[in-house]
Amino acid sequence: MYFAVLWMILLPALLAADTDRLARESKKNTEILILHSYSQSFSWTETINRGLIEGSSDRDYSLWFEYMDAKRFNSPEYLEQLYDMFSYKFSGAEFDLVVTSDNLAYEFFMDHRSSLFNNAPALSIGLNEQPGVRAENVRYIIERNDYRKNIDLALTAHPDARNIHIIIDQTLTGSIIREQLEDLSGEYTQEFNWIDSGDLEELTRKIKAVHPRDVIVYVLYFYDGEKPVNNDRILNRLASVSPVPIYSFWSFAIPEGALGGYVYDGYLLGRFSSHVLESIWQNGEPDQWQGLVNQPMAGYQVDFPTARRYGLDKQDFPRDTLFLREPEGFFQKHARVLGVSSVIILVLVLLIILIQINLQRHKALNRYNSAMVKTQKEVMHNLSIVIERRSSETAEHLNRITGLSTFIAQHLGLSQDQIDSLHLGASLHDVGKVGISDTILKKAGPLTPPEMAEIRTHPRKGYEILKDSENEYIRTAAIIALEHHECWDGSGYPDGKQGEEIHILARIVTMCDVVDALLSERSYKPAWSTIRVRDYVLEQNGKLFDPAIAEFVLANWQEFLSIWEAGGDKVSLKHAVQALD
Repeated sequence: MYFAVLWMILLPALLAADTDRLARESKKNTEILILHSYSQSFSWTETINRGLIEGSSDRDYSLWFEYMDAKRFNSPEYLEQLYDMFSYKFSGAEFDLVVTSDNLAYEFFMDHRSSLFNNAPALSIGLNEQPGVRAENVRYIIERNDYRKNIDLALTAHPDARNIHIIIDQTLTGSIIREQLEDLSGEYTQEFNWIDSGDLEELTRKIKAVHPRDVIVYVLYFYDGEKPVNNDRILNRLASVSPVPIYSFWSFAIPEGALGGYVYDGYLLGRFSSHVLESIWQNGEPDQWQGLVNQPMAGYQVDFPTARRYGLDKQDFPRDTLFLREPEGFFQKHARVLGVSSVIILVLVLLIILIQINLQRHKALNRYNSAMVKTQKEVMHNLSIVIERRSSETAEHLNRITGLSTFIAQHLGLSQDQIDSLHLGASLHDVGKVGISDTILKKAGPLTPPEMAEIRTHPRKGYEILKDSENEYIRTAAIIALEHHECWDGSGYPDGKQGEEIHILARIVTMCDVVDALLSERSYKPAWSTIRVRDYVLEQNGKLFDPAIAEFVLANWQEFLSIWEAGGDKVSLKHAVQALD
């Protein structure tokens, strides 16, 4: 009975605890309250929001925006009513983090941190000065606006100025900035004139009366007499009557009529704040959130039409100035058309170059073809006699020699001109046999010493037939005919040349001639097997054959054999001659 009662007491508590745990686990987004001091329509607030939203677009934040509108309403009674409204709106809300924008929102947050915000950690941005006491679990981004740079910029453009007129209201922010400017005023010889009260008409009269050599700096002004108004209405009016450009400390004032200057940018503040949020949230420990972030959010920004209106040009401002609303130059304005035109011109130029290259190739080919036609016609008569007097077996032998020789030459890196010479020389390497008796050429069996002596005369005879030609291809063919029976080790004939004394083309023909002869059946011998021929090439490497050529053939033996089996280039010499005509 006792345990049953105890269970009934503990069960609701356990269920509640489990419900809280599940609720926390199911919470997908980080709840962040953005509490602004001013209204949503205030340009400063709008630029901060834009920076925060864009900087957080890829994160799982749920952003809740609230606006105190304290530029227009800041009485104690109003703040009490604001507290009551927020109490109602925030009931049940659990903020993971609160971001306060500007001084009033920070002070309101600190006054009601426990009752309204459940002691949530905070990021306070846009404070005009460092707080005297840093609150626990709060990080600060202080406005580091360099007022000196702005005043120096104005005085550079207006070196004869005697007065610096400061348009500033008496709000909390205005009072803080005024103190900072008063501390700075002692560094200048010019008189600081504070325009800090009066309605719009009175302000207009004061601005119209400013001397054309003086300087005007707009800080903040949100009142038309006692009536709160948006600052853009005041700034637009004053800019329309001012005899000199109005410099500003904030970028939001530029679209509203100010020239600009060294300005603090709300958008940059918002973007940077989103990165700070991510950084402090990833730390995960509240005690690490306290501290100051010193990061400049300012730079030179100038409205170009306003500058020109007052006779100022680009050279009157620092190099790194960002000019807003600057008219596009010719190249910027027509960038797309110029880009497309440039591409078209480039393509046309490339086409012209390619056409020119192609024409040169055609001219070279025509010259080569003319030379080859002349060469072929010069030797075809003698060659056709050789072919007609020999069997078809011998003609096929020439085709195979030509195909195999071309294969080797291409892979050894010979020039196209050398390959063309080789093609002709390979087909004419045995032209000297025209002077050898058919009895000897077709003898079935070993030759006698006198017969062997006669057969060894055919290289010299071939050379004599071809050597006197005016065509260089035929003269090269004469050398091939003379040297294709020379051996690498000097044991060949007719001159016993050795090594590189033998023409490279003749060395190639030697390899192809021997391999084809061994693989082919002759009247005096049967055909050798491919294995036996390969072994013979290996054995004669460095003896009969050039080592480089032998090693290439052995390394590519199967491809070499496939070309031989296909009959070389399979184009009969007779058909080649006919094709020339």
